[in-house]
Amino acid sequence: GRRVAVLMSGGVDSATSAVLLLRQGYDVVGLTMRIPRCIPDESDSETGAGPAVEGARSLARLLGIPHVALDVADEFRAFVTDPFRGFYASGRTPNPCSDCNARVKFGLLMDYAERELGSPLVATGHYARILTARGECLLARADDRSRDQSYFLAGIPRERLERILFPLGGRSKNEARALAAEARLPVATAADSMEICFAGQGDYR
Repeated sequence: GRRVAVLMSGGVDSATSAVLLLRQGYDVVGLTMRIPRCIPDESDSETGAGPAVEGARSLARLLGIPHVALDVADEFRAFVTDPFRGFYASGRTPNPCSDCNARVKFGLLMDYAERELGSPLVATGHYARILTARGECLLARADDRSRDQSYFLAGIPRERLERILFPLGGRSKNEARALAAEARLPVATAADSMEICFAGQGDYR
């Protein structure tokens, strides 16, 4: 099947997306970004968020797919954390997830996946859909509006949408958890992660 790089965070949504793509016959490889954290904890390495990388690697092993961790510390600081600080310092509200999606996940990592992993396609566990209208790919809201994440993906250049897959766009969170449980993944019952990834559980202010 066609190769697809699943951007794995170590959570249930990206892992379930990998499960669905494997069932559809894709050649799946897991890809996780190593990022600097403003508030490291004892399990972090010097180059990034250790728990996220190790969690994703463990899930990839359970699924029987290869896994790659890419250090994007410099780019993440330039595109995400430095602007985050700058916005707050100037009295504005930043949107780091939107910046990360547009510049890092569906920019840097997407280019790396195609160039180094031979993967023209990238998938994530985001709750959003990509539709085709008049021969053009368009970003659309998820079927489950309570989980819709299209707002955080709106900055992705439209010409990249044809190479992106959102396997959970037509499913609910409960369905994702059920699929993960069926695949015997330990994250099936894990609590939702709502914190800013580079701040961990600390006070980002």
